[in-house]
Amino acid sequence: MNLLNAIGSLFVYRSPDPVESHRSYLATKSNRELREMAHTPSHYSKTMLINMIMDEMTINAKVENEIA
Repeated sequence: MNLLNAIGSLFVYRSPDPVESHRSYLATKSNRELREMAHTPSHYSKTMLINMIMDEMTINAKVENEIA
């Protein structure tokens, strides 16, 4: 039975993690666009800018959850 489950799992669609999906979407943006989204005029690497945006999003989500 485990063999059948292993074969069947190859054909099952698993939706991507929403956070990782958004992170890969941000990677397609230019550094200029990312700087605007991160609200910083400083030059950082793309990875650092994406991390800043994601951190800001998680902080905002936590605040919204505490308010609700």
